[in-house]
Amino acid sequence: MSYYLEIGFWYGAMYVAYALSIGIFLIGWAATSLLLPESWSPWIQVGIICACIVFLMPVTYALSRLIWINLFVQYEPGRRELHVNPHPEMTNST
Repeated sequence: MSYYLEIGFWYGAMYVAYALSIGIFLIGWAATSLLLPESWSPWIQVGIICACIVFLMPVTYALSRLIWINLFVQYEPGRRELHVNPHPEMTNST
């Protein structure tokens, strides 16, 4: 199995990342609603949550790719396959 991913893979991972970010936002909203005083503005809550989402972007990015690829490709620990380059014209041969 070659590991050249199609363009659609990245679009799918983008939707998974969006879903993960929405989950982070909802959990963050619940947490800040319970922990912060009610006198604080909701915009402060949104700012704190957005900062957390930006801080967690690398984790969200990696997790979204892992989740999306695992929906379609099964892990087979005993299987070894020869890697074949589907685009040999794109190699750096001098």
